[in-house]
Amino acid sequence: LAWDGYVVGWRSEQSGVPTGKPLGSTNREAGDHRKIQVEPTDQPKAGEQLWVSLYRDADGKPTFDPGAGDEPLWAKGKQSASTAFIVR
Repeated sequence: LAWDGYVVGWRSEQSGVPTGKPLGSTNREAGDHRKIQVEPTDQPKAGEQLWVSLYRDADGKPTFDPGAGDEPLWAKGKQSASTAFIVR
Protein backbone atom coordinates (compact mmCIF):
# COMPACT_ATOMS: atom_id res chain seq x y z
CA LEU A 1 0.00 0.00 0.00
CA ALA A 2 1.18 3.50 -0.74
CA TRP A 3 -0.82 4.83 2.25
CA ASP A 4 -2.23 3.65 5.57
CA GLY A 5 -5.54 1.89 5.08
CA TYR A 6 -7.83 -1.06 5.59
CA VAL A 7 -8.61 -4.42 4.01
CA VAL A 8 -12.36 -4.99 4.41
CA GLY A 9 -14.60 -8.03 3.89
CA TRP A 10 -18.24 -7.61 2.81
CA ARG A 11 -21.26 -9.85 2.24
CA SER A 12 -23.10 -9.45 -1.05
CA GLU A 13 -26.65 -9.48 -2.37
CA GLN A 14 -27.69 -12.29 -4.73
CA SER A 15 -26.85 -9.95 -7.60
CA GLY A 16 -23.25 -9.84 -6.30
CA VAL A 17 -23.34 -6.24 -5.06
CA PRO A 18 -21.57 -5.69 -1.68
CA THR A 19 -24.16 -4.94 0.99
CA GLY A 20 -24.73 -4.10 4.62
CA LYS A 21 -22.06 -3.35 7.13
CA PRO A 22 -18.58 -4.83 6.82
CA LEU A 23 -18.12 -8.48 7.75
CA GLY A 24 -14.70 -7.57 9.15
CA SER A 25 -11.68 -5.36 8.59
CA THR A 26 -8.01 -5.10 9.41
CA ASN A 27 -5.80 -2.04 9.26
CA ARG A 28 -2.45 -1.90 7.50
CA GLU A 29 0.28 0.72 7.47
CA ALA A 30 1.78 1.77 4.15
CA GLY A 31 4.09 -0.91 2.78
CA ASP A 32 4.20 -4.40 1.29
CA HIS A 33 1.78 -6.90 2.84
CA ARG A 34 1.13 -10.57 2.09
CA LYS A 35 -1.23 -13.22 3.47
CA ILE A 36 -3.54 -10.67 5.07
CA GLN A 37 -6.29 -12.14 7.23
CA VAL A 38 -9.61 -10.46 7.95
CA GLU A 39 -11.41 -12.03 10.90
CA PRO A 40 -15.19 -12.06 10.26
CA THR A 41 -17.56 -10.80 12.94
CA ASP A 42 -19.78 -13.80 12.19
CA GLN A 43 -19.24 -16.97 10.18
CA PRO A 44 -20.15 -16.79 6.46
CA LYS A 45 -22.11 -19.72 5.02
CA ALA A 46 -20.84 -22.18 2.42
CA GLY A 47 -21.71 -20.91 -1.06
CA GLU A 48 -21.99 -17.30 0.07
CA GLN A 49 -20.24 -14.73 -2.14
CA LEU A 50 -18.00 -12.29 -0.28
CA TRP A 51 -15.94 -9.27 -1.39
CA VAL A 52 -12.61 -7.88 -0.28
CA SER A 53 -11.99 -4.15 -0.68
CA LEU A 54 -9.17 -1.72 -0.02
CA TYR A 55 -9.80 1.59 1.71
CA ARG A 56 -7.47 4.51 2.28
CA ASP A 57 -7.39 5.84 5.84
CA ALA A 58 -8.51 9.37 4.96
CA ASP A 59 -9.61 10.52 8.41
CA GLY A 60 -6.57 9.41 10.47
CA LYS A 61 -8.75 7.69 13.10
CA PRO A 62 -7.72 4.23 14.39
CA THR A 63 -11.00 2.58 13.30
CA PHE A 64 -12.51 1.79 9.91
CA ASP A 65 -15.25 4.34 9.14
CA PRO A 66 -16.88 3.69 5.74
CA GLY A 67 -18.79 6.68 4.44
CA ALA A 68 -17.54 8.85 7.30
CA GLY A 69 -13.97 9.49 6.22
CA ASP A 70 -12.23 6.36 4.92
CA GLU A 71 -12.27 6.17 1.13
CA PRO A 72 -12.79 3.07 -1.06
CA LEU A 73 -10.23 2.48 -3.79
CA TRP A 74 -12.58 1.49 -6.61
CA ALA A 75 -12.54 2.77 -10.14
CA LYS A 76 -15.37 5.30 -10.54
CA GLY A 77 -17.01 4.11 -7.32
CA LYS A 78 -17.64 0.57 -8.63
CA GLN A 79 -16.05 -2.44 -7.04
CA SER A 80 -14.10 -4.78 -9.30
CA ALA A 81 -15.52 -8.28 -9.80
CA SER A 82 -11.99 -9.65 -9.36
CA THR A 83 -12.23 -9.05 -5.61
CA ALA A 84 -15.13 -11.47 -5.10
CA PHE A 85 -14.84 -15.06 -3.91
CA ILE A 86 -17.16 -17.90 -2.88
CA VAL A 87 -16.97 -19.46 0.61
CA ARG A 88 -16.47 -23.23 0.51
